[in-house]
Amino acid sequence: MRKQLLALASGLLLLGSPLYAQISQGGTPRSFSLGTLKANSVVLPAPDLRPIAQEDAINEKNGRAWRMAVAIKAGLNPSNSGNWVDLGRGEKLWMLRIESKNAKALGVYYDRFYLPKGSTLFLYNDDRTQVLGAYTADNNPIDLPNFANEMVAGDAVTLEYFQPAYVKENPIIQIGEIAYAYRGFQELTEWKVNESDPCQVNVNCSEGTNWQNHKRSVAKIVLKQGVSFFLCSGAVVNNTAQDGKPYFLTAEHCGETSSTADYNQWVFHFNYEASGCANPTSAPASQTLTGCVKRSSSADGGGNTGSDFKLLEFSTAIPSTYNVYYAGWNRNNVGAPSGVSIHHPSGDIKKISTYTSTLTSTSWGGSVANTHWRVVWSATANGHGVTEGGSSGSPIFDNNGRIVGTLTGGASYCTATSSPDQYGKFSYSWASNGTTADRRLSNWLDPANTGATTLDGAFLNGTPGPTPITYCASKGNSVADEWIQSVAIGSFSKNSGKNAGYADFTADKITLSRGSTINLTLTPGFTSTAYNEYWRIWVDYNKDGDFDDAGELVYDAGSLSSAVRTGSFVVPSGATLQETRMRVSMKYNGSQTPCETFSYGEVEDYTAVITDAAPTTCNAPTSASAGSVTSSSFVISWPAVSGAASYQVEFKTSSATTYTTATTTATSYTASGLSASTAYNYRVRTNCSSGTSGYTAVGTVTTSAPPAATYCASRGNSVADEWIRTVRIGTINNTSNANAGYANFTNLSTTLEIGEGTAITLTPGFRTNALGQSITFPEYWRVWVDLNGDGDFTDAGELAFDAGATSTTTVNGTVNIAAGTTPKTTRMRVQMKYNGAPTSCEAFAYGEVEDYTVNLVDTRSALASAAAGTVLQETLLFPNPTASDAQFRFSTTSDVAELEVRVVDLTGRIMQSLVYRDLERGQLIETYINTQNQQAGVYLVQVLQEGTLIHTTKLIKK
Repeated sequence: MRKQLLALASGLLLLGSPLYAQISQGGTPRSFSLGTLKANSVVLPAPDLRPIAQEDAINEKNGRAWRMAVAIKAGLNPSNSGNWVDLGRGEKLWMLRIESKNAKALGVYYDRFYLPKGSTLFLYNDDRTQVLGAYTADNNPIDLPNFANEMVAGDAVTLEYFQPAYVKENPIIQIGEIAYAYRGFQELTEWKVNESDPCQVNVNCSEGTNWQNHKRSVAKIVLKQGVSFFLCSGAVVNNTAQDGKPYFLTAEHCGETSSTADYNQWVFHFNYEASGCANPTSAPASQTLTGCVKRSSSADGGGNTGSDFKLLEFSTAIPSTYNVYYAGWNRNNVGAPSGVSIHHPSGDIKKISTYTSTLTSTSWGGSVANTHWRVVWSATANGHGVTEGGSSGSPIFDNNGRIVGTLTGGASYCTATSSPDQYGKFSYSWASNGTTADRRLSNWLDPANTGATTLDGAFLNGTPGPTPITYCASKGNSVADEWIQSVAIGSFSKNSGKNAGYADFTADKITLSRGSTINLTLTPGFTSTAYNEYWRIWVDYNKDGDFDDAGELVYDAGSLSSAVRTGSFVVPSGATLQETRMRVSMKYNGSQTPCETFSYGEVEDYTAVITDAAPTTCNAPTSASAGSVTSSSFVISWPAVSGAASYQVEFKTSSATTYTTATTTATSYTASGLSASTAYNYRVRTNCSSGTSGYTAVGTVTTSAPPAATYCASRGNSVADEWIRTVRIGTINNTSNANAGYANFTNLSTTLEIGEGTAITLTPGFRTNALGQSITFPEYWRVWVDLNGDGDFTDAGELAFDAGATSTTTVNGTVNIAAGTTPKTTRMRVQMKYNGAPTSCEAFAYGEVEDYTVNLVDTRSALASAAAGTVLQETLLFPNPTASDAQFRFSTTSDVAELEVRVVDLTGRIMQSLVYRDLERGQLIETYINTQNQQAGVYLVQVLQEGTLIHTTKLIKK
């Protein structure tokens, strides 16, 4: 085990008995006493563990944390999964069994979670040896809607929701992901215990006698980072207001790239310890909390340039029954002469390590001096405590019982007890990692700026945070035929495509100026047939969690239409200045309510920002559309805008990052000189004397295919003796018998890279004698590619392969596409002629001709053009080529406001897009690319920084 970063995967410590559940009420699921009730099952596909194993091998080779589980997408809720059971007298149960084959354990992670008061939720495994719950309204998360459960043993978990007759609200149980544990479990019926090295000392041995209060501040963290799960330690910490604010101090490298949603699903385990000095034979009880918010951190790459600290605040108050101690601290930069660290090594029960020599200054990354305390541990009566994986973030206390640092890592082991460890200095974390509150401890732990340099710990009771605002659910059950393609509201626009009937886009903010008229364009998307849709938009102006109040229905289309909708609404001049919820709903063939689940259509939620900014004086056109489409041009049209001096028209290929711009005083513009069969984006804005407007919603149009070229005939007059047996190039692997001298296989295609060679294998077929033996003849092979698409093979470079001589066996070679060729879809001709070299349009005596389709692409220039000006480092795309999924990993060299990772095909069509905001320098990003449903071929993985392409990598799908 590498001790450079002491975060350990949570696989060692995720299973348990009912004692391990998040603040729950106990009890027994109702179905246990009702006979043979059975839950409907949903079987989720298990992840392909081969690329995961490859990634784990790379991670472990590079010293990263050990992973035991990955997330698989679920998208399950009571509306689309499970079964409702009527118990009579108004009582009912919802039951859902989730299975994923061969999992060691499954964890349930919710995108949205809300239980009405009086209802209960349990989780249990198939043999009912592990039961979690009851979860109640007391578990409803604050601020963010995410929630998580501990893992349940085995490859199936059942959820059981009970609703009494007096409960009229519906629950919100939206399961976004299932954590699939694939390794790291020893006994599936209980947590691992006694897993740390044998020299470790239990906190309730004599070494912990004087630290019985302090131990109650320390907890273990089961943390989520993207689609992986790990372990760390940390401590509840006091602040000078001594108001019981539930702050928790740990290390920055624990969940360094965790998102806000990830933090809301972290699980904290308190009081997980042996009752005495001896190691127990089974896991003791613990108490847990779910969810937190990051308040500040060192943002230093895990101690590379700072003190590696992270301050969290729990999303709920710590129950008084947990008897948690709020640890004190010492921010003086003076080495303590003695003290202890209390931690959870290897996810084990709570341990204590003792030092009796003065802490000395050191650093972790080396680029900044004196950021850490260096400690060497001492032997004690019951062992020689050190640190291990899982100890990361744990506190080190001075001789007065105050925290002076948090663990980054080190080299101590039970076999190397004299090797030192390094703890990020509390004194450096106080105010030296940065000048803003999100880089310091001082703003949070001394909120009144008293200037205190030390603070003692205390037993305190905090107060809960504000009551969360929970909105009713609304969605379309099917987007097979129609969905919300894009919305443009004011200066905001989003082209989202289908999103499973509902999309939470509340991270996107739409500015609404009080007293102003907001123009809007609403665009439906259809699979084939265009259907009549009804549109409505609501804004929760009084922020009371519903859309029922007067004036909150801000837009009502008033009728059905399959076309793009345009309109406007006026923001009340007396609207409260705040951020609140906006809901956009599109329903097939009828008007909707804001809380309705309907058969066909989609719902999207956004954040509306009510401001006092002056209304825009230069309005954008209400819409823009494309028409008169040819293979090389299309016409963009838009309605006139009052006060317009001119219009700025912009268009580009969908895969490009910059637009071609033109200015006109007309209300239409012809974009010409375009590539055939290519997707283009376009938009328009108004130029006024007072400035320019925002853009219209981005439209998309695809140019038509070029007129079909007419190719000369070529064939063999006889295939009695020989014919083309097999052609293998790229994704074409075509075996055929004799085809009368010519075969048109242009329905088969492959991709050829411009400026490179692609291997080709050509196999002849021959007639056999009476004994079944092949009678071979000398054959000459040639391959042509119509590089310029002009319907012939006579131009320079179009003879792409020439065997150079006859052969009686399989021929291997390379088809070369000349550099500088324009990307296009065109024809490839393969000829096999008996005993002589063929020409491209020849009819010859013996042999055969076959025609195929090839896509000529130029990914090399895309890679070269994106090479400069990047803020990325350590980019890695693996496995590549891939047969299923791939992972794209990189880290940042500076703070970045926004990065988009985009996967596009060679026509520019976007296959996947993920946006990351407010990234910090040194932040590691891991993106999983799902290609299981994509055709074999070449794709581009692009990174855009605030809309500008900065990196492109080629991905090959096998």
